[in-house]
Amino acid sequence: MTSRARKIKFNVVFRAALFLTAVLIASSCSGSPAGNATEYSRDPDASASDSAVDPAEYIGTLDEEMSGELILLTNALRNSNDLAPFETNEDMADWARVRAAEIVFSFDHVRIDGSDIITAYRGESHTKYYSAIARGYGQPENILSAWMTLEHQRNNLLSSEFTHVGAACMWHEGMCYCVMVFLCP
Repeated sequence: MTSRARKIKFNVVFRAALFLTAVLIASSCSGSPAGNATEYSRDPDASASDSAVDPAEYIGTLDEEMSGELILLTNALRNSNDLAPFETNEDMADWARVRAAEIVFSFDHVRIDGSDIITAYRGESHTKYYSAIARGYGQPENILSAWMTLEHQRNNLLSSEFTHVGAACMWHEGMCYCVMVFLCP
């Protein structure tokens, strides 16, 4: 696939994600979906106006170079720990891109509508998956360092169970939002 075709495909996926985000935000204004016991975590520093962001006005920039660098650094870390490198593919990258766009609006491991993150994945079904999220770090080295300070993220990054990864770093209003998603067969 050419670079132009990838860019067009990303724009289509990204716009679809934004539309879905707008619908989900609008539908969640009355609270948690019925029967869903999931608690939403909010950034303690977030103001009330953060929840009033209009997705139609969202202007973000996907940083493919930074996303690729994050995967390269992660695989170097795995190599230094005698682990096989993560594999990646377009389905994994698309999943990470959708999640990166979503965490701009809701910095959480749960999707905006309260559903599980796997619902954004369009590849073959898997039963074991996880994600790492970060915001405010401008360099992939800093993101990876921050994740390594958290035991559960360090365990995911250095897990022999997870074999596939996708990463996406997106800039919005001067802040970088990054997601890494993990799958095992």
